[in-house]
Amino acid sequence: MKSWSLSGSGVVLATQWWVHPSRPASIVAEEPPPLPGSDQYDNLAAHTQKGIEFLDKYGNFVKERCAIELEYATKLRRLVKNYQPKRKEEDEYQYTSCKAFRQLLQELGDFAGQREVVAENLQSNVIRELHLLAKELRDERKQHLNEGAKQMAVLNSAIGGLERARRAYERAARESERALDAFQRADADLNLSRAEVEKQKANMKVRSQACEDAKLEYAEQLRKSNEQQRLHYEQRLPHVFKQLQDLDEKRIKNIKNFMLSSVEVERKVFPIIMQCLDGMEHAAKSINEKEDTQLVIERYKSGFVPPEDFPFEEQRAGSDMTDSAPVHLPHLNHLTAARGTVSGNKIKKRGGLLSIFSSNKNNISTDGKEDYSDLPPNQKRKKLQAKVQELSKQVAQEQAAMDGLMKMKGVYETNPTLGDPMTVEGQLNECCDKLKKLRAQLRKFEELLSEASSQVSAPPAPRAHPQAPQATRYALHCLISMYWSCCPRRAARCPRRPRPARTRRRRRPLGTHCTASLYVLELLSEASSQVSAPPAPRAHPQAPQATSIGSNSESLSRSASESSVSTGTAAGGGGARAAGGSPESGLGGELAGQNIEHTNGDDHDHESDFDYYYEPDLQPLGYCKALYPFEANGTGSTMRMESGERLLVLETDAGDGWTRVRRHHTREEGFVPTTYIATTLYADAH
Repeated sequence: MKSWSLSGSGVVLATQWWVHPSRPASIVAEEPPPLPGSDQYDNLAAHTQKGIEFLDKYGNFVKERCAIELEYATKLRRLVKNYQPKRKEEDEYQYTSCKAFRQLLQELGDFAGQREVVAENLQSNVIRELHLLAKELRDERKQHLNEGAKQMAVLNSAIGGLERARRAYERAARESERALDAFQRADADLNLSRAEVEKQKANMKVRSQACEDAKLEYAEQLRKSNEQQRLHYEQRLPHVFKQLQDLDEKRIKNIKNFMLSSVEVERKVFPIIMQCLDGMEHAAKSINEKEDTQLVIERYKSGFVPPEDFPFEEQRAGSDMTDSAPVHLPHLNHLTAARGTVSGNKIKKRGGLLSIFSSNKNNISTDGKEDYSDLPPNQKRKKLQAKVQELSKQVAQEQAAMDGLMKMKGVYETNPTLGDPMTVEGQLNECCDKLKKLRAQLRKFEELLSEASSQVSAPPAPRAHPQAPQATRYALHCLISMYWSCCPRRAARCPRRPRPARTRRRRRPLGTHCTASLYVLELLSEASSQVSAPPAPRAHPQAPQATSIGSNSESLSRSASESSVSTGTAAGGGGARAAGGSPESGLGGELAGQNIEHTNGDDHDHESDFDYYYEPDLQPLGYCKALYPFEANGTGSTMRMESGERLLVLETDAGDGWTRVRRHHTREEGFVPTTYIATTLYADAH
C-alpha cells in the first residue's frame, strides 16, 4: 500500500509490503499505488487556479477604482464649471472672498486633473499589465498541467502493465500448483496406469514452466514499473510541481509589484496635489474682510448730500396756513443733481426748451445713459473717469499713428524714390479726423467728469426759503448761468479764449434774455429752491508750440473761428467789447457777447436789474510737481512755475498739451505745459 503526499517542495514516499498467503515466501510483489487523483496534485492545480482568479479579482478592483477616479475627476470638473463666475457676476468677484473662491475653483480643477492622471497611469501601468499577466499565467498553468497529466499517464501505463503481469503470474502459479497436486495424487494412486501418471507429470512440468515464464515477465514488468514510478515521483512530478510553484510565486510577486505601482502612481501626483492644497490655503488666507468692506463702501458710495433738518412749523391761530407754512426743499437725487433741475417734471420741460437752442450732436442723451446720469454722483464720477482714461489711451494711440504717418510722409518727401507722399495723405487726413473726434469726446467727458467731481466734493447748498431774498437771487443767477452754458448760440458768438489767473472771488455782471428770464422765473415760482451752478466750459490756452498735426489743425481752426467772430462782432458795433472786453471764456464773456445785440441803454438797465454773483472756484482734480521751470508768454493764460513747485490740477490735458493749475497760497491760476509736470489725480490715488 502506497500513499503520496506533498510536503514543501519535496515528495515523501510511504511503503507497506504485502505478501500473498497462498504464494511462496520467495515470491513477493508490491501493491500498485492508488490513482493520482488521491494525491496533492489536484490540490495544487486547484490552488493555482484560485491564485489566477484572485489576480483577476485584483485587476477588477483596480479597474473599478480607475472608473471611480475618472468619475470623481469628471464630477469635480463639472462642479468647478457650474460654479465659475458668469459674465454678469464679474463685478461681484472683485472682493477678496470671491477672488479666493475663484482661486479655489482653479486649484480644485487642477486637483481633478491629477485624479485623472492617477486613473490614466493605473490603466496603463497596472490594469493592462495585469491582464497580460493573467493571460500568461493561465497559458503556463495549462501547459504545466498538461505535462503533469502526461507524466501521470506514463506512470499509469507502467502500473497497468505491472498489474497485468502480476495477474498472469498469479494465474500461472495457481495452475502450476494444481498441476503439481494432480501429479502427486496420480503418482500415489496405484490404480492409475503408468501412462496416466506420465501425463500428469508432463502437465505439471508445462504448468511449472509457464509459471516460471510468468514470474520472469512479472519481475521484468515490476522492475520497469518501479523505475517509472521512481522517475515520476522523484523527478518528473517534482519538476511539474516546481513549475507550478514558480508560476504561483510569479503571480504573487506581480501582485506585490502592482500594488507598489499603484502607490507610486499616487505618490507621483502628491507634490502637485500638495501645491493645489497650498494654493487653496493661500487663497483662503488672502481673504481680507476690511478690504472687502472698503470695496463695498467705494462701490455703493452714492455721493448724495444728507437731507436737511426738518424745520419747526409754528402754528399760529388765525393766520393763513399757506403763508405761514414752511417750504420743504425736495431731496435732490442723482438725476436732478446731475442735470441741475428741481424736479423730474422740470427735467422734461427743460429738455424740451433746451432742444430748441441746442443741437443733437452736442447734447448728451439721458435715455441712452451716455453721460451715466442714471448713476449716483460718486458712481457716475468713477464711470466718467474710466471713460476719460479709455479715450486718453485712444487719443495716444491715434497720436502715435499720426506721428508715424508724418515721419513716413517726411521720408517720402525727402526721398521720393521710397514712395509717393500723396499716398499717405489720405490716411493722414483720416487719422486727423478721427483724432479730432476723439479729442472732442475727451473734452466732453472731461467736462462731465469735472461737473461730477464738483457735485461729489461740493458742500451742501444752503437752505432756500421764500423769505430769503439773497438765496433766491443767488438761485436766479445760477439758473441764468446754467441757461447760457447750455445755449448753443454762445459758442458761435463768444469765442473760447485763454483764461487769466483767477482770484478766489470775482464779480461778473449778468445779462438777460427774455426766454431765459421767463424760464427762470417759472422754475423759481414752481420749485422755490436753489440749484448748483454748472462748471464753466473748459478754455484751452493757445499752445506756443505745436506738437502734432492735430494740435496744429485745432489751433488754426480756433484762430480762424476767433477771427471770424471778432470781425462779425466788430461790424455789429460792439466788437471792442466782444473781442477784448472780457478776457475769459466763461459766463461773463458770453453775456457780454449777447449784449452786443442790445443797446448800451438796455445793457445798463440789465446790469442794474441783476446783482453781481460770485463764481465758485473749480475743485482740484489732483496735484502736480513741476519737473522743469517754465516762463509765461505774457498773454495772461499761461503761468510761470519753478522746478519742484507743487501745484493743484484744475483741468487735465485735453490733447492740446496744456494743463490748468493753481497755486496753493496766491490762488493764481493758469496753464502750464503737460510735459513739464508730473501729475497725480485723486481718482488714480484711490
